[in-house]
Amino acid sequence: MNQFQAAEEGNLQMVHELVTVTSINETDGEKRTVLHIACLHGWIAMVAWLLEIGANVNSLTWHGLSPLS
Repeated sequence: MNQFQAAEEGNLQMVHELVTVTSINETDGEKRTVLHIACLHGWIAMVAWLLEIGANVNSLTWHGLSPLS
């Protein structure tokens, strides 16, 4: 499982473990960060934690969407 799959599933513990060993602002094939995915699914605790550790709220997907769009 990667950090994007963990975020899709809302698995905060797994995201917590994976993000500490990879870049917080790494993107998937659609240029989405874990923060994009967490926001999309409404995972409030995950979003809060990602913001606390410095996730970029200005990162844009291929479609020009920020995590807060």
